[in-house]
Amino acid sequence: MPLDVAPIYCAEQIEVPEDLPDILKEWSKSVLRANVESKEQLYAFSAEYFGNLSAAAGTEPDFIDLEDKVPYIREAFRMMQDAFYSIDTDQGGSIDVNELQGMWHQMGVELDSEVLSAMFAEADVDQSGKITLAEFLSSTCMWISANEAAEAFAGISALRNSFDHVSRAFQLFDPTQSGAVKKEDLAPVLSQVGLEVDQGEVNGIFSQFMADFDDRQEVTFKEFLIGLFLHLTKE
Repeated sequence: MPLDVAPIYCAEQIEVPEDLPDILKEWSKSVLRANVESKEQLYAFSAEYFGNLSAAAGTEPDFIDLEDKVPYIREAFRMMQDAFYSIDTDQGGSIDVNELQGMWHQMGVELDSEVLSAMFAEADVDQSGKITLAEFLSSTCMWISANEAAEAFAGISALRNSFDHVSRAFQLFDPTQSGAVKKEDLAPVLSQVGLEVDQGEVNGIFSQFMADFDDRQEVTFKEFLIGLFLHLTKE
């Protein structure tokens, strides 16, 4: 009488996908950042994480079909965050132009010196010779959106999709294309992105890096992008 047991395979019979170790490493880092506390939360987080990863890879569902785009945007931002911190080895919170070039090289992107210098100069607004993570993200998003050739780089489509979605939400409240929105419109803009926040939460998001936020009448798109990034990656 045959036994009703599952078949047992030896190691030689199991083909491990080449990218599996890296995929599991990034998933583990995201789990730790999310402070998952239970098995049920882990299941839910993993389903969302791998669904967003599938979308970022260009498989179904397409970004435009995602009902909740915030998790996708968060993972795209965290991709850049992880790349930045891998270069910022002293954890000083900023990098120079050579470190920026090394980071792009690590991501499989080779930029010529002219493009790299222009990207760095746009981010280095105080001309300190260093850029922060938030400054890097905002300038990179704008560069990616303006350069169709960037689509060929690995992982760029996720960041471009996220940036374009955020940009469209912002422009709904900037009809004259001035590059800024009124402070009282920040909550509606965030709602269009997919985040429901009250005015108190808005103040917390932007005052953390804008010392004069209480006195401001408007917020620029770059400032908005930095605030959104800091909010989504704070965990």
